[in-house]
Order: sequence, then C-alpha cells, then structure tokens
Amino acid sequence: MKTDKTGVLAIAAAKALVFYRRKDLENVEADCIVPVPMHRLRRRERGVNSPDLLAETLGQQLKIPVVRHLIQRNRYTDLQYTLSQKARAENVKGAFALHPPDFWRKFMFQHFQPSIAGKKVLLVDDILTTGSTCNEVTKVLLMAGVQSVTITVFARSEGNYGRN
Repeated sequence: MKTDKTGVLAIAAAKALVFYRRKDLENVEADCIVPVPMHRLRRRERGVNSPDLLAETLGQQLKIPVVRHLIQRNRYTDLQYTLSQKARAENVKGAFALHPPDFWRKFMFQHFQPSIAGKKVLLVDDILTTGSTCNEVTKVLLMAGVQSVTITVFARSEGNYGRN
C-alpha cells in the first residue's frame, strides 16, 4: 500500500470533516484544538503527521487556535491496529504526559507555557477504533485541569481488533 507522505489526504480529510460536521464542531465551543501526539520515530516512518495536519486545518477552518506540543508521547508504542482491544489499552497506558514547563522556556516561546486549566479542548486524531489512545490523552488533559475534552476523528473503525 502506498502512503501519502505529503499530507494532502489529511488536509482534504479535515476540510471534508468541517464541510460535513461544521455545526457539530462549532457547538463544542472549543477554546483550543490539541492533536494526539505522534512519536518522533513514527513520524519518521510515516513521513507525515496526520493528526497534526488534521488539527491545523480544522483550526484554520474553524478559527480556533491549535496548541501543538502540549502533550508529549513519552515512549514508542506498538501499532494499535495490530493489537486486540485489551492489548491496545495496555499499549498506550502511561504513554502520554504534559510537556514540562522547562520545555516551553527552552524550546518554544521563552516565558510561555499554555494554560489549559478550565478550557474546552477539541482533541483530534485520525482514526478511532477502540478509543484507547484518545482515552489516555484525555486523562492527561483532565488531570491538567481542562474543563472538557471533545474528541473528533476523521474515521471510525469497527470490529476486528488486531490479531490477538
């Protein structure tokens, strides 16, 4: 199977998502959009970061700020589609965390760390099957004090949870 390393498909998918679900997305009244982070090695393998491109395009279309790098994937995980439902939850358990304040001072905006306490977050991922990944990221966001997390994805897979 040939993959899209340019991101053109992810951008088109996000535009289609806004076209068909704009009212639903606007009704969330999100303060910011947060993409599900992809591990740097997975980004290198794929050549494109679909959740990030989806989030960026949604942000542009809906005029909602995108907060990248808020959440970090702190370890490499197995490909979710190869795992059973139970194994997926274990695979991503503890795999996400907030970037520490030092990250923002050193690498991003000098004296800036985004405050998400009390905010409504629109969490963006490309594909949802069991929800394990989005559930783990949501836990981190809620522990950071966000008011609510609404998840949007481009595609929803059903059944056949891996080989196990």
